[in-house]
Amino acid sequence: MRTGRSVIGFMASAVVVVLVAASCATSPDPIASDSPTDDPPVEPIECQVAQAPVAADGPPADGEMGPGDQGPGRWRVCMTLPTLATVEGSAWCTWDRDRQVVTEISGLPTPAGTVDYDAWLTAAGSFELHLTDRGQGGLIANYETAPGDLRVSTVPTWRSGTAAFEGRLVADPESGPPRGAPPVVDGTVTWVCGDAPAAS
Repeated sequence: MRTGRSVIGFMASAVVVVLVAASCATSPDPIASDSPTDDPPVEPIECQVAQAPVAADGPPADGEMGPGDQGPGRWRVCMTLPTLATVEGSAWCTWDRDRQVVTEISGLPTPAGTVDYDAWLTAAGSFELHLTDRGQGGLIANYETAPGDLRVSTVPTWRSGTAAFEGRLVADPESGPPRGAPPVVDGTVTWVCGDAPAAS
């Protein structure tokens, strides 16, 4: 099961992610850019998931542990700072025990140019965005939102929704912040979950 602190690429070998759109410019690369630190949280922008989720977007049903509490979904992120980029890919949606409410959305690694994006969002209000810049030797930058920096609009079941975010760079306690990574990223993330898995 995906956790918020997982390495960005750890699902990449098991799941094929699909780049649906990169309609905005993707230069300069986000990890190699500077950005201000005093911008207010962004308002949601038009950033709708373009493709409905299908079974192939979810965890493999014949895997060692089966799908468990997770079902298929799609996620999309529209970056507005430090650069404009839009990507969409597969997501795994974690459902509660009764299969009525989505509790977590894991946006799987999705490429745009030399940068791979993945994200983790919970109904409790946590959000993380992870960027791996393959053009910078696989440099990884992790961003988290602080209270008040995530503005969510969703249906009661959390099966679909939109969240405007402002993410702050998280420094590794051992190696410190990745060199050249901007201190702040912001934009909008949207998601749509497909059918819930069968109750266990």
